[in-house]
Amino acid sequence: MTPSQFSWVQHSSKSESPYQIAFNQSSDGILLLQTKTQQVLDINVALQELLGYTDQELSRLSLTDLVDETQFPHGLNIQQTADQRHQSLGFVDFRCRNGTLLKAMVTVSFANYQGQSICCFVVQKEFPPESPQLKDNFLSTVSHELRTPITTIKMAIQMLTLALSREGLLAPDSSKSSLEANKIAHYLKILNDECNREIGLITDLLDLQRLEAETQTIAAQPIQLEGYLHRIVRPFQDQAASQHKTLNVAIFSGLPDLMSDSQSLERILVELLTNACKYTPAGETIAFRAGLREGHTRSPKTVFISVINSGVEIRPNQLEQIFDKFYRIPTNDPHRHGGTGLGLALVKKLVLNLSGTIYAESSNGQTCFTVELPVIQAAEPLAF
Repeated sequence: MTPSQFSWVQHSSKSESPYQIAFNQSSDGILLLQTKTQQVLDINVALQELLGYTDQELSRLSLTDLVDETQFPHGLNIQQTADQRHQSLGFVDFRCRNGTLLKAMVTVSFANYQGQSICCFVVQKEFPPESPQLKDNFLSTVSHELRTPITTIKMAIQMLTLALSREGLLAPDSSKSSLEANKIAHYLKILNDECNREIGLITDLLDLQRLEAETQTIAAQPIQLEGYLHRIVRPFQDQAASQHKTLNVAIFSGLPDLMSDSQSLERILVELLTNACKYTPAGETIAFRAGLREGHTRSPKTVFISVINSGVEIRPNQLEQIFDKFYRIPTNDPHRHGGTGLGLALVKKLVLNLSGTIYAESSNGQTCFTVELPVIQAAEPLAF
């Protein structure tokens, strides 16, 4: 690409059009690419200052020179997503001129200009060190403010369902036709499900804030692990079967009682099993394993619990961020298996709160999450 081609947008900058002014004065970095060749067409002042390249240098660069293509689920063939107008790529590492990496949140959009497809990267720099606390305080306040109206909406849905049932509007033999009654029930279910989803999100946010503030209390009690684990995993076996997946369970019969918080541990395992059922393709297998690892002089015995699913593999650079708050693995379909990126962050905090460890491994078409908890005798205090 020649410098004259690079300045295709900058030609209009002489006239200082409102668009060019907005482009250059934006606090977010903006990168314009030719979708087919992935060559840089233009870059605004904000991103140029962040990356440190000159106009002449940028005129010779393509997207592969600026980012590591392994960060993208299908490489850098952005043609694959050109039929989508907007797509979030999550956090992406950019290569700066001085050799350092800049982590930034990236949103991509596509447009046509003079017969060619243009790709626009909007780059938001990672929050500075002082900002996370402000962000966390804001999220905590918003979560508290949302919980009351959402709870009220949930109650209103329940009252509406009860009223419609009393009027006979939800029964197939009501004055309404069966089709109309089923439609009403269907819409009420959507309302109820979405309300429950929002309540779950708010609960996760508040619990995460409490864990980070170290105000979450733990009620440690002896847990008879074998029966406890079978009770938790049993409903997921039925769920997996209904989705044409197989959930195999292998729980060591000699597991000792565990002094821990049963509610926290259940929440950890339910989140891991829910994710496994959600992301495992039909026809694949999920394995739930629990056993005992012998300790030595300086290390106590540990109970390990693993959830393994086939048909899914996570890239190494994504594994490093998998437990980060709000991190979601980039996908070409942002609406598929939508989530908030809070579940695994909450799981890690809960595990650490139980004096345990959690790690993820992924290779050969399989992904494994393993929780390890120390076997503490009833007389020993938990180190919280």
